[in-house]
Amino acid sequence: MRTEYGIDLNNDWCFVRKKQDRQWLRGSASTGHETIDLPHCWNARDAFQDGVDYYRGFGAYRKQFMIPSGTQKVSGGTWLLESEGFYGTGDVWLNGTKVADVDGEYLGFSLEVSRLLRPGEENVLAVRLTNKCRSHILPGIDSPDFLLYGGLSGRLRLVQRPPVHLVGDSLRILCVNALDPQPVVAADIGVMNRSDGTADVRLRWLVVGPDGKQAAAVESDEPLIVPPTGSLTESVQFRISKPFLWDPEDPGLYSLVVEVVEDGAVVDRLRERFGLRHTEFTASGFMLNGRRTELRGMNRHESMPGFGRAMPERLHRMDAALLKDSGCNFVRLSHYPQHPAFLDACDELGIMVYAEIASWKSVRTGRWLQLAMRQIERMICRDRNRPGIIIWGMGNEARSRRAYLALSGLCRQLDPSRPVTYAENHLNRARRNQTTGMVDVWACNYETAVLRECAAASRKGATVVSECCNLPTALRGDPAEEMKQVAMIERELRVISGEQFNAGYLIWCMNDYATLRKKRYRRYSGVFDAWRVPKPACDLLKALQLRTPFVRLVADWREDRNGNEAREVHCFTNCERITLLRNGRELLSVDGEPHLKWSVDFDSGELLVKGSHRLGSAEDRVESWGSAHSIQLTVDPATADADRRETVQVDLEVLDEHRRRCRDWMGQVILDSTGPAILRGYRSDGHTVVAGGIGRSFLVGTGGDGKAVVRAASGALRESTATISFARIERHPSA
Repeated sequence: MRTEYGIDLNNDWCFVRKKQDRQWLRGSASTGHETIDLPHCWNARDAFQDGVDYYRGFGAYRKQFMIPSGTQKVSGGTWLLESEGFYGTGDVWLNGTKVADVDGEYLGFSLEVSRLLRPGEENVLAVRLTNKCRSHILPGIDSPDFLLYGGLSGRLRLVQRPPVHLVGDSLRILCVNALDPQPVVAADIGVMNRSDGTADVRLRWLVVGPDGKQAAAVESDEPLIVPPTGSLTESVQFRISKPFLWDPEDPGLYSLVVEVVEDGAVVDRLRERFGLRHTEFTASGFMLNGRRTELRGMNRHESMPGFGRAMPERLHRMDAALLKDSGCNFVRLSHYPQHPAFLDACDELGIMVYAEIASWKSVRTGRWLQLAMRQIERMICRDRNRPGIIIWGMGNEARSRRAYLALSGLCRQLDPSRPVTYAENHLNRARRNQTTGMVDVWACNYETAVLRECAAASRKGATVVSECCNLPTALRGDPAEEMKQVAMIERELRVISGEQFNAGYLIWCMNDYATLRKKRYRRYSGVFDAWRVPKPACDLLKALQLRTPFVRLVADWREDRNGNEAREVHCFTNCERITLLRNGRELLSVDGEPHLKWSVDFDSGELLVKGSHRLGSAEDRVESWGSAHSIQLTVDPATADADRRETVQVDLEVLDEHRRRCRDWMGQVILDSTGPAILRGYRSDGHTVVAGGIGRSFLVGTGGDGKAVVRAASGALRESTATISFARIERHPSA
């Protein structure tokens, strides 16, 4: 985060889903367009649907804006147009002149536009993109097992840099002795001088601890003399007293503040968070701050129906919170660099990260490798100071010795503190292609039967299971498929457990996702569905991974089915002792296990399970239910009063006439809205998936003030409405 003047360019764009000519790029009249805000994805409503092929082709964006009055170019300063990451290639135009060709790279772009801007006048900015890219554009395969979403799925802004400024991505913070009583932190950063004269500056460095107090400070003894249109690097070291270590249980974050001082005034300032921790993959497992720590996590796809890849920051943070709440301490960014908001949340919550470039069965030399080298360098320079990232990934399920030699060499040059890997699903193919012995840690996809051989093929004698437990038919609301997924996770994690050299596992995957690979359209592999509603597999993981008391009851307790005969009841828990009651009467009391299964005679009323745990107690209940009668909409009270463009989660339940959830109800509910907001449904007809009596959608403010009303309807069920107030809310940034 840096202190600089910036202009938000995210709202009120003109968009057309086709290629446009230069006249349109210069601002000629437009027809057939829609007005959109960024982030935007043009595949938000043509994915995750059987038989629907998502759009691959061109799209064009155009926006008119003025630099606010009173804003003047700093003499010799620089205006940069900066975007967050997206997939696709194209070109950027400003005031009728082409600025540059761009490749989103899932990392975005930064373009100098100083000479083309017109302060005090109207400016016309246009971007043309395609998500039908040439074969060397990463991931380098036309139809991977995920969608290549099109559009400007990152935010865009115009920023002004002074003539002498810090080069943000050059900042490197390294602590090599975090376990010492007074660890030393080394940092270096580049300073750029874009003026025609020599710059005489000093750098001021300040470290702020997790408690908000100053932990260290350094100011240059000698001035830094930066030549005209040149750059220099300054390096410093700090000693931290009473260090606070970053850990999943207590992820304390330090901040490094760097200031450029010229003629006694601060002309540029950069603030970067970091953590003090020691990590190491060994033949005895993964070591964090000197103790063995099992990595437990999931693979994450960065998408959601109704948003495509253009997920707002709130949803990125929600995903990190869901991982944490599931007991996970690890996530893999499969299979591309992901949004800084998600990585910020991982750092704050203590979630460790396996970060990788865009690849899926596609690693090779030539032009692909050139772009892969550029992407991995940009990714590492952007993210190497994050304490959460513990390993870099060069590819997925593909092998090229020449490519991996080049990529691993660059990784180790840019960041010698972290190991390098690629995810392999065929050990024998790796042997034939001579990619064994190259990676520090062997990332194993599915081949858990040969895990010991995989460890021997790595430089550190260590493995991590990078994909496992993949059941693509685990549709939420289908009890048989849900329990197959539970059984698969139990079975495969048993195979993995007990191997000291294995650092941990990453389940495939966190969320259901869309694909056109082999015309599959939808993959129900997620522990959560595509809208992040949990499945029983999530309950199992909580039982296996959480330290705080947890219990969940899953049962078919419908009243008008098969009389009073026995029903299958599942209990997921980490409690030491479990008691099951039916209508207040104790049926059994047993020692707890992560997954308990019983046959229980049905009786209308309530099933209640109580668990005792060394840290407290937990309970859960299932009420019997009758025929579906009505729909109930609920909105998180924290977002019932929302900012003008905020994203609001809207949940719905199908209830019987006694307002008990119908846990076996599957079908379609139609949502519509009025007022200053739009529903982000994945279909234009408002269709919302409901399974197990639960559905979810999201409402996004369009920028106006007023009340938005959401209405839910389905056949003869009683309708429901919910109201959300949108208005300007002042946000005060944290210190």
